[in-house]
Amino acid sequence: MKREGEANKEGQTASLHRDTLLSSFPEDGTPVILLGDFNLQPDSSQLSSVASLLQSFALTQSPSPATHKGARPSSPSPWLTDSLRSSRTMLQAAERKWRKSRSPDDLASYHTLLAAFTAATTSAKT
Repeated sequence: MKREGEANKEGQTASLHRDTLLSSFPEDGTPVILLGDFNLQPDSSQLSSVASLLQSFALTQSPSPATHKGARPSSPSPWLTDSLRSSRTMLQAAERKWRKSRSPDDLASYHTLLAAFTAATTSAKT
């Protein structure tokens, strides 16, 4: 349990923080924008003083406009068939296998699949 002196010291610290916070606000009625959140633990002695301080202000929530535009959905390329997708998946798997093993056999397999995929893609686009 806290001693009376410790509790008083925490109260003075909270009061000092509150006074510092209040003195930083403009007094001419200019709106103040608060960004972020307050990270106060539920068992904090400052929680009640901060909560009462915030309730004393006429706070409003102002949503901000979107910061970016979402991607436009695009239809898949008409030439990219399920067969080509499957070939591409096998090609990527062969490349990963070769990069991991650095085996000449895996490299030859990768080159064979690459040539077949390139030829199939070229003919599908024409």
